[in-house]
Amino acid sequence: MSLGNTLIIVNLYLPCAGTADRMDNIENIIFDVSEWIQKYNDRIVIIGGDFNTDLDKRNPASDFLNNFAREHTQVY
Repeated sequence: MSLGNTLIIVNLYLPCAGTADRMDNIENIIFDVSEWIQKYNDRIVIIGGDFNTDLDKRNPASDFLNNFAREHTQVY
């Protein structure tokens, strides 16, 4: 969803633990989000939803998502 010319809101529902090819699916989804961020790099992006992982605990899914967030965070 795009709100005017300044904001993009992304609502994700990522696969839960035990899902076949979970990390492949997460990586593909985040790759798609990254493409939108690059395409509209002048917009503020808010990402929310159900990540199906505890971002405060170390595991492949949370590590990947936390790295993605660090790489795409800008301070205004």
